[in-house]
Amino acid sequence: MTGDGSHRSTRQLLLLLLSIALHLIPGLSENPSPSKDSTKTDSHSSSRSNTGLKVLLICLGAIALVLFSLKKMMILKSSLDFGIEKFSQWTESLSEARTRLEGCHE
Repeated sequence: MTGDGSHRSTRQLLLLLLSIALHLIPGLSENPSPSKDSTKTDSHSSSRSNTGLKVLLICLGAIALVLFSLKKMMILKSSLDFGIEKFSQWTESLSEARTRLEGCHE
């Protein structure tokens, strides 16, 4: 199927985004957290990086949401196009049948 390849690429993109997000979560990183004996400047810089991490995660989530929405819209559009095509074929068949019936009654 043609849709199978696009589902695979969507899954790969999701896996990539999740792996990046997991590396950015402070509790899951390989580096141990700093000791409590840190100075105020260390905690201030840590606060900045934590805020940056939150912003990055929110941006990644927003990007993933947009990509999934676009994918869903593309699927719906292709389904709608297929339905319109089938409806057009059905109306053409119906008009041909009506023409044949009218020819039989004359």
